[in-house]
Amino acid sequence: MRIFAALPLPSQAVKKLEEMAAELKNRYPDLRVVKPQGMHITMVFFGELNQDQVLEIMRVMDNPELKVASIQVVLGGIGQFPPKGRPRVIYCPIHRGAPEISYLYHLYYQLLSNTGRFSIEEQREFTPHITLARNKDTRVSLSGVEAMFRFEYSLILDRLVLYQSILRPQGAEYKVMKTVMLG
Repeated sequence: MRIFAALPLPSQAVKKLEEMAAELKNRYPDLRVVKPQGMHITMVFFGELNQDQVLEIMRVMDNPELKVASIQVVLGGIGQFPPKGRPRVIYCPIHRGAPEISYLYHLYYQLLSNTGRFSIEEQREFTPHITLARNKDTRVSLSGVEAMFRFEYSLILDRLVLYQSILRPQGAEYKVMKTVMLG
């Protein structure tokens, strides 16, 4: 099973981001825009796991330490990975709430590592964000679209969800495996 954990967004926030992604697609038709169901804050992408590993992750998610307070977030603007040069990923950054999301991320990693069953290595600095589009070869200038991304949107993140990602010809389908309510 292909598994990841994420913080889902309220539907109103997804709608706003979907509008922004559509504008990016209008301006740069070769971008692969993320579908609305794929707009979330990815915490851990586990990749392919067997049933026992998934059950172990579910047990970790029962740890009361993960029941941190709901996270007040303000998002808006536009960013890219890598930070310079041709963007491979175009995203909406988190302005307020990023330290709380990062705390939950590191706590989750620590609890997973403590099981001794996962050798998860953090390969890069965690940057809470919502991916809007992916890019292969298109020349994209984010300075040309920054004006339309000058907005701030407030929301509350209230759950950590473990998903199974089922790859289909029309795109990935996400099945909820387990939910931890925050707060």
